[in-house]
Order: sequence, then structure tokens, then C-alpha cells
Amino acid sequence: MRSAEERIRGDAFWRRFRIPHSALFGIVQGGTFEDLRRASAEATVEIGFDGYAIGGVSVGEPEPEMMRAVESSEPYLPRDKPRYAMGLGTPPQLIDLIARGVDMFDCVLPTRLARNVTNDSLLARTGEW
Repeated sequence: MRSAEERIRGDAFWRRFRIPHSALFGIVQGGTFEDLRRASAEATVEIGFDGYAIGGVSVGEPEPEMMRAVESSEPYLPRDKPRYAMGLGTPPQLIDLIARGVDMFDCVLPTRLARNVTNDSLLARTGEW
């Protein structure tokens, strides 16, 4: 719990260095531990950010555990602020995450797939559809 408390203090410290016309997001952590995710989410919301990121997912754990981590964080985040899932973004994940209340995503997967033309229905190298 000590590292979680240090991270929360760090978030409060960095809030003092806001850049005008930008949004500062607090990041919820806690691995696959529901109690740590809830505590992190509640403490991060207490600080008060422009939006909230769900971090520490998509780092090698099985997808069901990733989704449980999101489900352990999302209920404790304000509905009137953007919610951002860090590192998630396969098409099926997007649908699942939107249904869970997540608004924003980032993922290297779309770029990787486009670069490697892994979708057989899109024959980009030949210029045919």
C-alpha cells in the first residue's frame, strides 16, 4: 500500500504544474487486486482531475483479468469526466470497454495491423478491396 500512497501524493504534487488549455488525467493502478484498484480510484478522484485513466492493464495478463481490472476501477470514477483505458484497443475490446463506461483508448494494435496488413479482407498492398 505504501507505493500506492506515494503515487497518490505524486499525483497531487503534479497537479500544481497544470498547463493552460490542457487536461490532466489521474491514473488508477492496482494490478489485478480489486481492493487496490478501488482504493486507487477513490484516492485519485479525491484529488480531482480533468479525466481518469485506467492503467496497469494490458501488461501480459490474460484478457479476462484485464477486463476485471477495468471493472474494479470504473465504478469508482466520475461519470461526468472522461475515462481512458490505457493500452487497450482491439475491436472486440473497444466494444466491451464502451459497454463498461470507458470513453477513450490508445493502443499500438491498429498501427501494427495496418503496417503488417494482417487483415485478409483488406488487400492494401495490391490496392484492391
